[in-house]
Amino acid sequence: MKKSIIAAPVLTLLALAGCASAPSQQDQEATVAYKVTSPPLFPGQIPLVINQAPSLRVGGNEKAIGLFSLRECNSDKTDCKVGQGKVDAYVKVVSLGAESATVQVALNMDIGAEQTAGGKSKTASMSMSRSLSKDLPILTDNQSLTKMVDLPYGAIGRIDMKHGVTFRMCVLTKAAIAASGCSGKEVVLASQ
Repeated sequence: MKKSIIAAPVLTLLALAGCASAPSQQDQEATVAYKVTSPPLFPGQIPLVINQAPSLRVGGNEKAIGLFSLRECNSDKTDCKVGQGKVDAYVKVVSLGAESATVQVALNMDIGAEQTAGGKSKTASMSMSRSLSKDLPILTDNQSLTKMVDLPYGAIGRIDMKHGVTFRMCVLTKAAIAASGCSGKEVVLASQ
């Protein structure tokens, strides 16, 4: 009789230990590859503004800032405006499911005569500025948006912003990277 009384608590402890070792949502990790592009100023230019691919746990986030130059003309190219642009891109992994990820995306874009971007780390600080002559016809605008998206692994989500600026994102788990990478169908998440 004593053997069965002792065995019950041992079995209960083993069952609880098994539950504790299962990975929690916060322990799950995925690579969030994202990039921001702007319209090319001349043929053949690769207009890459931001290109990141951080590995993030659930609840983890990444922010990147990029500068770019922009030119817009009317259809007969008799009236053109130029601008310096800055984009702040923020992504946060909200949850990782069996087939898809939920990611919060926040984008802020500012276009004007001058832009400055900078950052600090423990060992260094960096700042970059771009400016145009005030005598030029200057394009000015800004846009902010925050969106919660549910994106299947490997699919490419796209957010079209004003002035031809585009944000693209792909979420990959280790299994999705091995299978096909970011080669899924492009899905429009938002468009201006």
